[in-house]
Amino acid sequence: TAIQLLKEYCLAYNSKHPYNKLKPTDYVFFNEDRTGPLKGDKMRRIFNKVQKLAGLEEKHFTPHGCRHFFALQYYLQSHDILLIKRLLGHKSLAATEIYLILAASIEAQERYVNPLDVAMNKLAGDKSKSDAKSEVKA
Repeated sequence: TAIQLLKEYCLAYNSKHPYNKLKPTDYVFFNEDRTGPLKGDKMRRIFNKVQKLAGLEEKHFTPHGCRHFFALQYYLQSHDILLIKRLLGHKSLAATEIYLILAASIEAQERYVNPLDVAMNKLAGDKSKSDAKSEVKA
């Protein structure tokens, strides 16, 4: 989805700027003279503005947090830690290994069955059975 949106953005940008078209080697978020990436402060200001427009200013989102979210979600789907390392531009695998730990934690939480939930579901099931029996008698 992200790649499709970026392609659409590039097509729209290029149609409005025929003499200054985006190239595949350009940064996605570039500074005004397109000589490098958009700097952190400017990126955060734009990010905060979009966040406010989306009605999410109460949430704690950051551009770097989005980077972590992307990496974790991509790892959960692909389980390819070397690709994540390359995509994030990490020099060492040790810097990328945090996603292994986070993914293992998320996967463990998904498999965990809370005993209290089991007991409450059993009680709710027993109660609905007794309610059904009393309705039949009435």
